[in-house]
Amino acid sequence: MLGQCAKQKTKQQMSLDELTTKAEALMERNKNEDAISYLEEIMARFPDSPNIANYKMKLANLYTKEGDDKQAHELFEHYNQFYPSDARAEYAKYQALMAMHRQTLKTDCDQTETEATVQHCKEYLANSAYTAYRNEVASLQTECQNKDRKSTRLNSSHEWISRM
Repeated sequence: MLGQCAKQKTKQQMSLDELTTKAEALMERNKNEDAISYLEEIMARFPDSPNIANYKMKLANLYTKEGDDKQAHELFEHYNQFYPSDARAEYAKYQALMAMHRQTLKTDCDQTETEATVQHCKEYLANSAYTAYRNEVASLQTECQNKDRKSTRLNSSHEWISRM
């Protein structure tokens, strides 16, 4: 009798429970890139899952660990907007700010991201319900404002020199 090898399912063939189990096992082994692909599959195929908020949070945290600040920022910001009364909403807003801050450029470059980070800091600080990261966000806001001012002075100096 010939032994039959069990054919492995593709991600597209797996159920929500199978995808979840696989993603969690990969996260436990710090195989974050692989876990990301399973969580992305869950998000794409099961957007109405009752646990979708948990999958979004896990995915955003993995993006952060892997240094994908653009994706992390987008997902944390989305989480904060769609689940504003969730206990993790403040954490999501803070993580979105940190991801945005990591995308800011040196003072001699375009400061659009820095200016956007300042605006997000103001929004965070305007929310009286947000208290856990208030000091960190206030410091981040000051740092970004100083960076923006330094960039403005540097650009003004370059303009002045170029006119000579």
